[in-house]
Amino acid sequence: MDEYLRRGGFMRGNLPFLVNEFKERLNKVKESMRRENLDALLVNAPEDLYYLTGYHSMGYAFLGWQTLIISLKEDPIMVTRNLEQLSFRQQSWTDKLLGYKDHEDPIEYTVKVLLELGLENGRIGVPKKSWFMSTYHWEQISNSLPSVEWVDGSNIVAGIRIVKSEAEISYIRHSAQLLQKGLLAGVEEAKEGCSENDLAAAALHTMIKEGSEVPGTLPLIGAGQRSALGHSSWEGFKAGRGDVIFYEIGACVRRYHAAIMRTISIGEPSDFVKRLEEGSRSAINAAIDVIKPGVTSGDVDRACRQTVKKLGLGDYFHHRAGYSIGIGFTSWLDGPSLKEGDDTPLKAGMVFHVVPFLTDFKVSVAISETVLVTDQGAEKLTNVEQKIFVKD
Repeated sequence: MDEYLRRGGFMRGNLPFLVNEFKERLNKVKESMRRENLDALLVNAPEDLYYLTGYHSMGYAFLGWQTLIISLKEDPIMVTRNLEQLSFRQQSWTDKLLGYKDHEDPIEYTVKVLLELGLENGRIGVPKKSWFMSTYHWEQISNSLPSVEWVDGSNIVAGIRIVKSEAEISYIRHSAQLLQKGLLAGVEEAKEGCSENDLAAAALHTMIKEGSEVPGTLPLIGAGQRSALGHSSWEGFKAGRGDVIFYEIGACVRRYHAAIMRTISIGEPSDFVKRLEEGSRSAINAAIDVIKPGVTSGDVDRACRQTVKKLGLGDYFHHRAGYSIGIGFTSWLDGPSLKEGDDTPLKAGMVFHVVPFLTDFKVSVAISETVLVTDQGAEKLTNVEQKIFVKD
């Protein structure tokens, strides 16, 4: 164990947060459960499991079923695949665990725990919006406990997660430092004839060497007309003279992310690309200027959108202005969006990736930033020059 810790591993005794912080999070969840009159809550998103226990496994994609059962009167109980027991016991601050073998039915184990807790007639929250609650699992568990009142508990943990602690913010700051090095390594690699793979390899190599874990989203890179695809990954396409390269990367420290978008031009960009760059740059800074506690999500989106419209580029802004960023396994999105008409008030400790991505569906340009809401306003955590990087 000591040798593992010297090597930087995430074994027990090397938790990402103090045990008291985990317990405070759990207490907040239970407070929310009491307000919702819930007797228990099932939690199964890997982000929520990590947030509440410290447990993390890249096996989330093929585990089939894992859930943390939280009741008001007992310590949380984890139901997971038998193979994951060691990971949970060594990564989590709590060790109440039930492991099922691959030939056994995990829902039967979950139902068994709920019955032992006397919840056969209880009011139980379930993560109906979770990617990890399949229709099959939902039908199986609800049919097994027909007298339970099932309530959508999808937003209970997510609603608490959106405001970050100082420790969480420190990990996001570190991620921002790593992604900047990765971004610039990719820019350095860019030249006529380079492939999208060249940029991805340079960025990932640098970030991983510097300490990044596997990011929830791998680099999104599109050259030429592929820049307009929005969420394209590298596919070996080679950049020619006059091409724009859309470039979005994020780094990860202790599963916490920061992300950034920038644009590269092979040779002098066209006047239209320059206009899009001005629009995106102006919009991101308008958003940063308006962000502060009490301002709504819709207010931030409006600041972005109106700025773009004033520059005559409104037809090229097709989506939300941003989203909460933080813990990630399946992506780095970590909560609600900054979008039109949303009256959610911002609070100090929230972190957003603000993304004024402009496109005519032939070429795209974006300047984004990871931004922390503070008591004084907004703090930009990413620190790369806001410009098109022109490469010969």
